[in-house]
Amino acid sequence: MNSGGALRFALIVPTLNAGEAWPAWLSAVAQQSRAPDTVLVVDSSSTDDTAVLASQAGFDVAVIDRAGFDHGGTRQRAFDRVRDAVDVAAFLTQDAELADSTALAALMAAFDDPGVGCAYGRQLARPSHTAIARHHRTYNYPDEPARVDASDLERQGLRAAFCSNSFAAYRSTALSAAGGFPESVVFGEDMLAALRILRAGYAKCYVPAACVWHAHDYTPLQEYKRYFDMGVMHAAETELHSLRGGAGASGRAFVRSEIRAVAGSNPLTAFALVCRNGLRYLGYRIGLRAQRLPAFVKRAMTMNKAYFTTGAERR
Repeated sequence: MNSGGALRFALIVPTLNAGEAWPAWLSAVAQQSRAPDTVLVVDSSSTDDTAVLASQAGFDVAVIDRAGFDHGGTRQRAFDRVRDAVDVAAFLTQDAELADSTALAALMAAFDDPGVGCAYGRQLARPSHTAIARHHRTYNYPDEPARVDASDLERQGLRAAFCSNSFAAYRSTALSAAGGFPESVVFGEDMLAALRILRAGYAKCYVPAACVWHAHDYTPLQEYKRYFDMGVMHAAETELHSLRGGAGASGRAFVRSEIRAVAGSNPLTAFALVCRNGLRYLGYRIGLRAQRLPAFVKRAMTMNKAYFTTGAERR
């Protein structure tokens, strides 16, 4: 495939049983005004037609053992396969559908600036998603573009390292200079890679013109589990947790914004959000201390059971 530009780029996609949404995802990629030079699908032994349809679309498909999937390690090994052939590696998950034909072109345009090491796009919730999911996307993925570098870490703290593992791209030389994606993380490999790229002297860009449809209607229990995993990640990755303000300052600002946007003047909705945020906070705090818990408890609390089953957990 020809990207039609000076920089060559790969699109890397981890998959597992992509299901009924997969044909629309494939169609969205085929309609891009700037096509990737190569598409690598890393499939965790799907039992449906995910790998077959990807191969029929002309993509390179690497099938791996499902138990061997690791959020950071699998992405790093995929990057290793393409790094010598491309200038930029873009990562897109199977549940993030490109929203229009210019999404990849818009994301790649960020790398016209040689100082940019990584860039991520905007995630949109569909009208059918809940008000909570829509606010989450509006809050974290606003209209305005942004560019940060290492000098912003002191002022912005954790927010400066915010990135996305659903739709982001990395300059090959920058990701290599930063040591690549971290192995054996429960999640958050995108933020860790972005932080290390910033500290390696590159900038990070947010590109709201590059859009994908991607949001989750999590139940309160699912949110508890996600925040538990966040606590696990921050406890293991002290370089994130030690940033000024840690997760607390960012979390408080988000809660205030969510109550204003979703609850408005409705006291019952506001109370429900307070309870939901209490679960988030509890999950996060317990996750910070997960090392003290027996393995079966951690597996019950996480969204990533394999991390606590396969020996990937950081000690």
